[in-house]
Amino acid sequence: MNSRIFPNYRGKPYYIYAPPYIRTSAGIKVLYILCHHLNLQGYEAYIIQYKKIYYPSPSLYTPILSKEVYNLHRKNKLNPIVIYPETISSNPLNMTNIVRYFLNYPALLGGDKNINPSEINFAYSKLLANYISIPEDQVLFVPASDLSIFKPPGMNTIREGSCFYAGKYKYFHGGKLFEITKKSKEIIRGDINEPTPTEIAKIFQQSEIFYCYEDSALAIEAVLCGCPTVYLSNVFFNKGKPIAHFEIGEEGFAYRNDDQLIQRARNTVSQGMSNYIKSEKLFFKQLDNFINITQNLNGNSKIIPYNKIKEKITIKYRINTIFSYYKINGFRKLIIKIYSFARRKLNF
Repeated sequence: MNSRIFPNYRGKPYYIYAPPYIRTSAGIKVLYILCHHLNLQGYEAYIIQYKKIYYPSPSLYTPILSKEVYNLHRKNKLNPIVIYPETISSNPLNMTNIVRYFLNYPALLGGDKNINPSEINFAYSKLLANYISIPEDQVLFVPASDLSIFKPPGMNTIREGSCFYAGKYKYFHGGKLFEITKKSKEIIRGDINEPTPTEIAKIFQQSEIFYCYEDSALAIEAVLCGCPTVYLSNVFFNKGKPIAHFEIGEEGFAYRNDDQLIQRARNTVSQGMSNYIKSEKLFFKQLDNFINITQNLNGNSKIIPYNKIKEKITIKYRINTIFSYYKINGFRKLIIKIYSFARRKLNF
């Protein structure tokens, strides 16, 4: 008989190794959404962050692993399941129940190039699963766009002009904008003046077309707002199809700047919302499968003291974060970030 007073926690707890929450990073949002839903399913799930000042999600059930909870797990001999994103190299927590969750192509944003056969590997999408040669039943697609924000506008909304996003293409790789976007409204992220999700949705709801220079969640969010997305293939984005191609479908998207393909995207963009809702239903089936597979892990870790975990996170993760930040944002922004950090710490 189950009590309605006490929660029915079961199985091994989950420790999800994640950066501080950032709403503009789809990959980070996916990790926090996964934590949230594992908790709702009755499995203890915690976020492990490396910073002393934590940045949890403001709206998701994503508790930060505390020393007290960690020691309670040790006392009760609960052997946790650790989920690492693909950007993390090796096994900094020295545990044995390891799930490597590939949210992007191996080593693209950090981490190891080769998968570890001793770990359970999951991929964010079918396309990634095929790329790293793992079974399709080890796909966990987590929709990360908020349908209360990204949705079609009212019936009387007038659309005009276009908008574009060229984050890493323009600001890291130094790529030159194509002629077709020179008169378009640019959406900027990672800046102090970046628009809020609501403001971005309004841009999409009022635009006729969205041009995207890279694989970004913004492409999906534009389609959800009824604005067709045109991917602009370039030397830095030449995979052919976005990571979520199979889960989201082709409706509302054109994979190159071709009049016929763009017209097809316009004609089918209304189907984009239905496809996305289907992907949400698929997520819950895949989540059940993820839980079944991961709860059967039986590795026996030597659970180290909590302060040792914090030391490992602090050293290894910060080094990895520095190099990942450099790779994504470029050397100039890295120097500015280090300078700002030094000013705060040294008070000059």
